[in-house]
Amino acid sequence: VLTRERGKITVFARGARRPSSPLLAATNPFVFGELEVFEGKTAYNACRISVKNYFRELAEDIETAYYGFYFLELADYYAVENIEAKDMCNLLYTSLRALTKPVFSNRLVRRIFELRMLVLGGEYPNLFECVSCKSRENLNTFHVKYCGMLCGGCGALMGGIPVDASALYTLQFIVTTPLSRLYSFQV
Repeated sequence: VLTRERGKITVFARGARRPSSPLLAATNPFVFGELEVFEGKTAYNACRISVKNYFRELAEDIETAYYGFYFLELADYYAVENIEAKDMCNLLYTSLRALTKPVFSNRLVRRIFELRMLVLGGEYPNLFECVSCKSRENLNTFHVKYCGMLCGGCGALMGGIPVDASALYTLQFIVTTPLSRLYSFQV
């Protein structure tokens, strides 16, 4: 379970598979809510769950469900046990909501989620200055090996992938914008 307060934790929900169990609905994927647990020797035990959102729309479409499971796997990879994960939970919730809206392409939501998750993990590329000469002007080439942008002069010498100004602006927007505005554009 990914929690805001403790990050990734192991939780047992005893008796949750019984049809009359109040914990049954909350043991499915894509369920967000409040979880009341008590600490055991090696894990936590759930005693009460108050569900806020089931994300049923994700389960109804196979492609969207796969995107959602991919997001969960990525969050699992970057989440750390017993370390606050408020930003990660908020990103995951916002991204799953974006998947349920037909206005956004699933591919776009995926790319935004991936880049923002890299930001939370501290592994994102340098998009604001040349990784070679530290210039902030004329950034037009992305270099995979050096994990960042190159200016016109360094890009001509070192090679890389050409990036136009609008694509660079979009990447910078994704990295820096508040989460509430993250899914406020189309490409």
